[in-house]
Amino acid sequence: MHVDWVKLRVSELGTPIVCRTSNCIFVGLPLCQDPGYIELNRKSTLEVVQTGILLNLTPKVLFPVVARFVRHVPRSIARAMHCLVPIIDAQREEMGLHGKSSHYNQNDFLNWLTDEANEEESSHRNLALQILTVNFAAITQPQADIPQTFTQVLYDLTTRPECMEPLRKEVDEIVAHSEWSKDSLDQMHLIGSFIRESQRLNGLGLFSMLRRARRDFTFSNGIIIPVGTQVTTASYSLQRDSANYADPNDFDGFRFTKLAGGKRHAIVPTKGTFLAFRHGKHAYPHRFFAAVEMKIMLAYLVMNYDVKIEAGFRPRNIWIAETCAPDPAGELTFRKRAP
Repeated sequence: MHVDWVKLRVSELGTPIVCRTSNCIFVGLPLCQDPGYIELNRKSTLEVVQTGILLNLTPKVLFPVVARFVRHVPRSIARAMHCLVPIIDAQREEMGLHGKSSHYNQNDFLNWLTDEANEEESSHRNLALQILTVNFAAITQPQADIPQTFTQVLYDLTTRPECMEPLRKEVDEIVAHSEWSKDSLDQMHLIGSFIRESQRLNGLGLFSMLRRARRDFTFSNGIIIPVGTQVTTASYSLQRDSANYADPNDFDGFRFTKLAGGKRHAIVPTKGTFLAFRHGKHAYPHRFFAAVEMKIMLAYLVMNYDVKIEAGFRPRNIWIAETCAPDPAGELTFRKRAP
């Protein structure tokens, strides 16, 4: 059966795909595929961000006045309860009959919450609020913005079509001999390397690990950081420095696999020359979830779809001050692969 190519604006796909993938973990099937539920989480996340911007521009003395006009959070909670209450009640009924080991229990976050919540936490409202909160975190992680990062990965993949077959071969071979699992994802070295290289060259901005000194601090070389001073790391420069990477401005999708001698090289390790997830004690703990999610999305895409860019060149990055974002107008063309 012939399947036509479909042109899509990638910036409009990122958040719904991430939301759907995340909720496969958060609430499981079939709710994670419900368009109304996905739109609820996308919209509520956007509204929280917009409200935060508004409050940052508002004097604290006026917060009570502004709060009267912020009605979206109660509405979002009510809509989330409408979606989640039937699932929660069904889980509780089954648990009452067969206990926590009931075969009905899905291995998802909502199920964990239902199992472990204390009396106060177990109300329908609190459970719904926690699901909205983790969705907000999954969509808007500041140092690992998954929708933007995955958009950059797709731009890099379509402008380097020679990488598609090695990636596809790796996924096909692993999935043919094992089910989709954390272990099988850990074996996808080329997938991980490609994502990491995209993060290296097309990160979220010039800087990382912004901090403000809470007291005067003197380094061992005598440099003094006065209280109140903001300090940061030049992640963009570090990740494009020839002292750290060979041919640092060239994209090599399998660079990190080569550096590891063909052995496993995960996305999540941090170091002073790679700061996509920060470093040291300030490294983002959510990087493990983000890495699994991005590998699932890229592996599923290369296994099930052909993708190309008709423009013939990579969509440019958009810079706003020190922040970098993928071109929101970029379009790619997709086609479902034949079985």
